[in-house]
Amino acid sequence: MGIVRLSELLGRPVPATRSRITDLVAPLGADQLAVRAAGLGHRTRVSDWVRWPDLRSPAPEPVPGELRLVRDLLDGQVFDIAGNRLVRVGDVLFEEDGDLLLVGVEVGAASVWRRLGLRRVADHLPTTVIEWPDLHPATGAGLAHHLAANPAALHQLTAPQLATLTSGLATHHAAMVLDHLPPAHAEAVLGHLHPSRAAALTRLRNLLL
Repeated sequence: MGIVRLSELLGRPVPATRSRITDLVAPLGADQLAVRAAGLGHRTRVSDWVRWPDLRSPAPEPVPGELRLVRDLLDGQVFDIAGNRLVRVGDVLFEEDGDLLLVGVEVGAASVWRRLGLRRVADHLPTTVIEWPDLHPATGAGLAHHLAANPAALHQLTAPQLATLTSGLATHHAAMVLDHLPPAHAEAVLGHLHPSRAAALTRLRNLLL
């Protein structure tokens, strides 16, 4: 058992192919998120999906409710519930114990320097780890898949927390968040936003009714 970073897996050559690992996918909604498939290709492009961990058998393509960890999470924003802040994901952390289990994300400059190959610089910088239960994806695709797997995922957040989360989203994604809330909760969130932002969200939601 040990901790593995997503950046350590990306680019790894796959035997019997000319491809490398370019993405991983994990179904959302379970208590533990286990990687089920790897995307193979070159650079950031995925040409085939194969089952994890054998990397030989073809795997189904990702569907709504599943998170692509490079496209939907790495370098994107997440909402840190305890810190009530939006932070950018520098790396994704797994626990390797037979399965590859997503346990959290790493934020801060250390992960960026490490990915650039400057480990000595990274080792002298503080690292912050946010465990998976303590965050919400806050970029469009990641948030959409998160809500598809668990429509009530945001209900436990307070109105000020949700206002902070939606502040980093495009208007149509922020409207999607409000549409997943009970009406009174959504109205409370609007009350914590800048009036112009609240008005824009209200107009968009009315158009989509």
